[in-house]
Amino acid sequence: MGWRHRQGSVACRAGQLADGGTRQNSQPKTQEDIMEYTFTLNDEEIQTLSSALVELPYKTAAPLIQKISMQIAQANAPKAQEEAENAGNDS
Repeated sequence: MGWRHRQGSVACRAGQLADGGTRQNSQPKTQEDIMEYTFTLNDEEIQTLSSALVELPYKTAAPLIQKISMQIAQANAPKAQEEAENAGNDS
């Protein structure tokens, strides 16, 4: 089972890298080795991802669920602030 980018440019299977190499699990990754990605997902896609994550063991899924939840809250904070300011101006 792997992830597939919608345009088909990336397809990886567990333990296999996009360039065809395999992941070496013998050495722990350092912060410099860990790549970060940005995804744009709609509410329905987030719900699907959330449903999948709750099927994983808690100790595996909880940190990722927390990270996603924090990022959603941060993304919604400016909108909530603007709505609060607009509500205060309407009175």
